[in-house]
Amino acid sequence: MFVSVPLVGSVFGKRKLSVSPDRIQIESDTRFLQRFGPMQPSDVQRGIEPRIHRLFGSLSHELDKGKLDLAAERPVLELIARSYPPVWLMIADLWRESGHADALSEVKSGLSRYIETAPPTDEQRVAWERIAAIERQRNNWFEFVDCQVHIAELPEANIATVSAVVNTFNSVERHLEPDAEARLAIAKRLAAVMEPKIAAGDATDCSRLAWVLIHSGRTDRALEIIDCGLRLDPTNEYCRKLKGKVWERIAEKKRLQGDLYGSLDAAVNMVEVPGTDIAAISSVANNFNQVVRQLDADPQAQRDLARRLSAVMRPHIPDGDAIDCSRLAWIMIHAGKMEGVLDIVDRGLRIDPQNEYCLNLKAKFGQTADVH
Repeated sequence: MFVSVPLVGSVFGKRKLSVSPDRIQIESDTRFLQRFGPMQPSDVQRGIEPRIHRLFGSLSHELDKGKLDLAAERPVLELIARSYPPVWLMIADLWRESGHADALSEVKSGLSRYIETAPPTDEQRVAWERIAAIERQRNNWFEFVDCQVHIAELPEANIATVSAVVNTFNSVERHLEPDAEARLAIAKRLAAVMEPKIAAGDATDCSRLAWVLIHSGRTDRALEIIDCGLRLDPTNEYCRKLKGKVWERIAEKKRLQGDLYGSLDAAVNMVEVPGTDIAAISSVANNFNQVVRQLDADPQAQRDLARRLSAVMRPHIPDGDAIDCSRLAWIMIHAGKMEGVLDIVDRGLRIDPQNEYCLNLKAKFGQTADVH
């Protein structure tokens, strides 16, 4: 509603104001209203937003000049914010500019009040990001990650957004170790958000989800997701390394449990990951050869593991040395594949004619060493 005052009435009012006991309060209220700027009836169709921005522009200018007591203005500003939630963001901006000793707490309070009253939109994401920055500045890692998770949980968050949040969690997860229960809860929330969207992701997204699943205690599902990533991109280094690491952990766990077959099976799975080098494969082969007799009670399981290991190692043997050749030869023997064993032994002897392991194999299974 617009109210026009005749000139005579205006003059009369000013005179009355000059002697009114409420003069100071009235002038203060008038100055506050003037911060909204002049307005014409034609401006009504634009709504209140331009006036609000004009108000906060004026407040920011006064704050910069040191003429604004922000704490004193708080009640009126918060009253406006309760009717128009975006004002909470503007209040937070004023506190950030103020340089006040409690500025960070006041900024967080304003952002939090906005999140409480506003629908989950992109603006809410901005608010969460700003709170996250505050918590990271304070080294409050759980609060920081919690803000990130809230961003991922927003309805409009796509796979790129969720994957970025998961990557952040995986990067700072070591800071969350003091509270394993809270870390587990965060990992489960992230897994619940990302898993339904992973079909839209790439191999790197799969590796990130797999890490979260591991932190959630779902290693079997993590391996399935890693395999999905490797189907999308067989060369993806993150999926490759993670798969090898997962199987290495499983192998160690089985070993500590006294499960020899389970440990060897996991070790073979580890070296079956594409990109595994000859040194890692040869190490597993050596361990297998040393303990294989303990599997004599189950010869079929023994042969199956040896055949898988042989299939992995043979393509890499050109990169190996004489010792690697001797280890592969024994693997082939345990696999029941004598054909080609002497060729591998002879290859080792061509590399190192004095290699005792190859010489012993040659003496046991062949004739005179072929040393060219």
